Amino acid sequence: MPINILSLQATDLQYAINSMDVGELIAFSLCSKRTKNLVKSSNMLLIKTTAAVFKNDYIEFEILAFQGSFDRDIHKPIQFFLPANRWMQVDRGNGIERWKFTRSHCIAHFMSLFKVSEVTYLILGGLCQVPYLDTVKQIFPRCYTLKIGKNCSDEVTKMAILKLAPIAKEVEIGKNHIINDIPHLWTMHLEFVLLNDEERPLKLTLEDLLTLNIGSVLILNTNITERDLNIFMKLWMKGSHRFYAPETIKLHTTNGFRMDQVFKGIQYETVLRDYSYQLRRGDGEKLTILNVEVCILSAKLMPICLLSLPIEEVLMSMDIGDLIAFSVCSKRTKNLVKASNRKMHRIEVYVEERYIRFRVMERNYYELISFHFFDSYIELNRNDLVEVWRKQDFTQIAHWIAHFMSIFDDLIVDYLNIVTASLYYLDTVKQLIPKCRRLHINEICSRAFTKDAFWKLYPIAERVVIYKNIFDDETDKSKILTLNLKDLSFKDWENSFKLELDDLLTLNIARLSMAATTITEKALNRFLKLWMKGSHTFYRPKNIRLQLWNVVNREEVLRGIKYQIVSNRPQLKRADGKEVLISIRGRCVIFKFQV
Repeated sequence: MPINILSLQATDLQYAINSMDVGELIAFSLCSKRTKNLVKSSNMLLIKTTAAVFKNDYIEFEILAFQGSFDRDIHKPIQFFLPANRWMQVDRGNGIERWKFTRSHCIAHFMSLFKVSEVTYLILGGLCQVPYLDTVKQIFPRCYTLKIGKNCSDEVTKMAILKLAPIAKEVEIGKNHIINDIPHLWTMHLEFVLLNDEERPLKLTLEDLLTLNIGSVLILNTNITERDLNIFMKLWMKGSHRFYAPETIKLHTTNGFRMDQVFKGIQYETVLRDYSYQLRRGDGEKLTILNVEVCILSAKLMPICLLSLPIEEVLMSMDIGDLIAFSVCSKRTKNLVKASNRKMHRIEVYVEERYIRFRVMERNYYELISFHFFDSYIELNRNDLVEVWRKQDFTQIAHWIAHFMSIFDDLIVDYLNIVTASLYYLDTVKQLIPKCRRLHINEICSRAFTKDAFWKLYPIAERVVIYKNIFDDETDKSKILTLNLKDLSFKDWENSFKLELDDLLTLNIARLSMAATTITEKALNRFLKLWMKGSHTFYRPKNIRLQLWNVVNREEVLRGIKYQIVSNRPQLKRADGKEVLISIRGRCVIFKFQV
């Protein structure tokens, strides 16, 4: 950080700070106590923070904030990859950077910087070690929403509820059968609890409803009896002047509820506006019951009057969730949706062990809808609510995704992230998603899996990003670097990539980025000299970016080479008119080739 920025007058310094984006402000705040205080007094506003905790003591921390001084509305998340006892890696949208700060220091710094005492979302993904929960609680003493993923072990799920639910306001749990071992969950003072295990129903009893102390409850799969619901409502009616904490209870069941049995012996009013039932007790308190049966998509549920309307106007007025639901009803509705030619703004796909998640943006960030595709059903997340769809003929994930991909012409996945999956399943992924713009093989994947996944999926991607060094030997390296790829990025700071002169000379990838890399200044110098002598020789790469372990000696790289300065950077021009612009800053070397 140049010292001259701190020597500016107060008004000029404030102007400079207000001109920084969020990523620059965070980097600036880490320089000193003074810069931290300057950033704290700036117009940076926090939207949310997300901490995802994975096995092997690995944390991903994401900050979504915006610079209040900017006229334009830009909300770009900044991701911090935080392994234990190592320097953190940062993605500000322009590739991975390595910052010399430990995990405990940076998290405390961020919380202090934004003047908050809790993270917005604390996500547990795939944990299997119970003792590690104490470390998580120490790092994040408070959170607004705790999400316990379905991939966590049973013991971790149980202990996470006991240890971490008290520090949260909202809790989402991915396993129902664990709840039976924690009956006092219902008496916890929480604002919201979501149980989203669609595979195993939760056995809910009358006693659970009577002792419930949670503000709002949503259970996506329960087998509570109509008799228990009936007795609960009768006891509620008799409990005049008795406080009952819950405001909303939403229960889903695979078979629906027989409302005549639920209301047996109870006087109620019918509210025609939303077809709900209403109970009123002596103290004036009201209880509204809305019977929304489980959503099973079939043509029988589609009112024929909808198809008699001007269908083009109807389809254009639907959001993407309603449009897909409509398309599943019948062959006719599917063809109508295909003929509407609706275009998607952006599609992101995340491949997990048990499901595939689609994030769809039709027009902009604020119209994002998330689909979780399981074998026999879909979970749709929109407007902070979870819907469950089923269709009798759709019994595999492939059925749902094939349908989704077929109803939109020229559909290309913008971002495909392989998070956790079995190797054999990648063939199915390749078949379902024949083309994507950007492929990420997640950092938590093993090295062997990353290598196999790369060879299976690279042909479908325009750009590939992997986080493991998959070079077993020189043959491996040669095969990969001579592939006919548009864009390939390697990011592995634990196992650096060793490059030689021949690797650069035979490189066939249009854009290559590698971090961290070991290559000598002598090899870089020799490469430039050979490139200069290669007039009228075709060289495919357009951009090479190398992030080295050590600071690069600029003079050694350019020794004995004639160059001119263009835009403060050395430029080489050879006899056939081709040029290369060279950037050497710290540990980073960039060659930009121009025709």
